[in-house]
Amino acid sequence: MDKGKNNLKWFKINSLQKKIMITFTILIFFQILLFAVITYWFDTKSIYAQVSEANLLTLDQMKDHLETQINVLDRVSFQLSNTSQLLDFLAYVRDVPRNDSIPRTGDKRIDDFYNLLDFTNRSWPEIVNMYVYNLHGNLAGLSQWEVVLPIPRPEDYEKTQVHIDYGINLSKTDGMPDAVVCYLRLVTEPGTGRPLGWIRLDLMLHEMGVIQDLNKDPRTFLVFEPDGKLVLSNKPDNLDIVMMAKILNISEKRGSTLFEDNLINYTASDYTGWKVVSIVPEKMLKEGVMRLKIISFVLVVVSFIISVIASSYISFRISRPIRNLYRSMKRVEEGNLNIRVDVVSNDEIGQLSAQMNNMMESINHLINQVYKAELKYRDAQFNALLMQIKPHFLYNTLEIIDVLSLKGKQKEVSQTIYALTTMFRYALKSKKYVTLQEEVQHVEAYLNIQSIRYPKHFRCKMRVPEQDLRYTIPIFILQPIIENAFKYSFFRKKWNVLLIYTERAGQYFKIHMIDNGVGVPAQQLRDLRERLDYASEPTADNGENIGLQNIHQRIRLTYGDLYGVAVDSREGHWFKVTLLLPAKEYEGNDV
Repeated sequence: MDKGKNNLKWFKINSLQKKIMITFTILIFFQILLFAVITYWFDTKSIYAQVSEANLLTLDQMKDHLETQINVLDRVSFQLSNTSQLLDFLAYVRDVPRNDSIPRTGDKRIDDFYNLLDFTNRSWPEIVNMYVYNLHGNLAGLSQWEVVLPIPRPEDYEKTQVHIDYGINLSKTDGMPDAVVCYLRLVTEPGTGRPLGWIRLDLMLHEMGVIQDLNKDPRTFLVFEPDGKLVLSNKPDNLDIVMMAKILNISEKRGSTLFEDNLINYTASDYTGWKVVSIVPEKMLKEGVMRLKIISFVLVVVSFIISVIASSYISFRISRPIRNLYRSMKRVEEGNLNIRVDVVSNDEIGQLSAQMNNMMESINHLINQVYKAELKYRDAQFNALLMQIKPHFLYNTLEIIDVLSLKGKQKEVSQTIYALTTMFRYALKSKKYVTLQEEVQHVEAYLNIQSIRYPKHFRCKMRVPEQDLRYTIPIFILQPIIENAFKYSFFRKKWNVLLIYTERAGQYFKIHMIDNGVGVPAQQLRDLRERLDYASEPTADNGENIGLQNIHQRIRLTYGDLYGVAVDSREGHWFKVTLLLPAKEYEGNDV
């Protein structure tokens, strides 16, 4: 269990060495990964481009062979259509009814016709069938393979005298493809231009040179007519309807495209309008890409290992002097001011180590002079601030007793002297900190004196929960504020009310004192807040501010700058003082 915790602890990135190592590893690794990805992407594109270029060259050869053979059929059919033997034969069989057989012998015109075809067949052996049709669709000629083709119609030749069609080989045996190109030309009577019939020449596509070995090729080759009819496929069983539609929608004459990870190359013949297509299957493409992927993966893994090792070494060399400096600073923090750092380099870290050694020398030299002197100064300042208040409230109280004695109010004088004695005994305490309950009792003694002097002119309300009375506060911080209320706020209205209440707010303990006096103008309130925030010593601009600044500085000297006195007011209506203190219960000491 402990071992598992240690492993988890190692993965917490809380040291400079780990941060440097991880940062270097990530930077190096991702640069190599990015390089590998970009290289893989470009190499893959290059492979696809090379395969496409090779396929397009093959397709161009096929297209050139097709155009050559079609051109042969065109020239042969044109020459035949102008021979007297063929013209005489078509004139002789013009009136043979449909479905009747055309005789092969018995007339010189028939013999001359077949002699012409026999000579032509020996001259162009790639033409497997040579036929003529009369206008009724009767067929005669030389045949090596039985090929089915629809009987030509005159309307097929309204725009041009030639027509290329696709025939079905009925003599097909195993291994004998059925792709046949049928080239038909209309034969017309010289002079009149009247149709006599048609010449039909059949070409077996698989007898052509470059096309003969397509069955052994893993690629799929297709030949389409301009109207989209499929003329040739070396793998008719592997055709996909969606892919065929994709190919037929391609309008460019030459190019490449990808469809479901299959590479499609295509080129179209300007002479015939036929489109020749090759399809390289995904498996064949990925054989080359897979080798590249494996090489890239191995490169990334090896680079990652190298980057981790290099990053670990570099981070160790960089962080070692920093770790030594950190350990030394921790020992200084624990109180060992005699520690010194070994300076092992001349770089910034070495200079920092040397500076720390110099700083420790300076600290050891100054600590007995400056620090101890500061402590004495703060203690003397605190006592001076405290003594600044004690005479202040004593003078005011004696003034009250003097007024009462002049009026002959002996009972009130006695009560006032008793309250003053209670207050004086409290003020002469040697404590710096008291409970809120003790401070409240002191305030009540002061209010008794004021009630004797101003009977039925003011009322004081205290809302202090019992648990708040146990909090620790600096001695003598409430009475000066209440005294200011009597001196500067009260007796300008018919009824004067003073409200004292406490509040807990997180780590803070707040004592609020608000009177219903005349308040202060907005500019005077801003000036008072500024003096409280920035004055390090009380300024004697008026008696009211001396008390507030005195208390504010005492609280800050004791607890820090997060605590002190806050004031607020609304001119003509009220004035409020808030003491912000730490929420700490009294522990029976002055610290």
